[in-house]
Amino acid sequence: LVLGMISVMIIMNTIRISVVNRRVEINIMKYVGATDWFIRWPFIIEGVLIGLLGALIPMLIAWPAYAKSISMIYDFFPVIQNMVTFRDSSEIFSILLPFSITFGILLGVIGSVTSIRKHLKV
Repeated sequence: LVLGMISVMIIMNTIRISVVNRRVEINIMKYVGATDWFIRWPFIIEGVLIGLLGALIPMLIAWPAYAKSISMIYDFFPVIQNMVTFRDSSEIFSILLPFSITFGILLGVIGSVTSIRKHLKV
């Protein structure tokens, strides 16, 4: 829960910086008649991509690290192999990867929508 809140805060700050940097472009878009959602969607997509990458990169690092850790534990402590059975990495990450990606996208959307409402006056 705490890490989720921290992720939302990071995404909110990233979107806020992006809004501030594009302030002139946003004003020009308003003057030529762009709708509010036409201005908001790029920021929402940016939040989704940040959340997606924030979930995908750690999973792609953790998957081989978990498999290597289990093999190292079995190599250094062969007695453990008879007492404890670790789950296969593909079994764990086949469930964890879709959940992580969905949760990352959800956090990205929440962070970007919150930031847009707070900092983008369209």
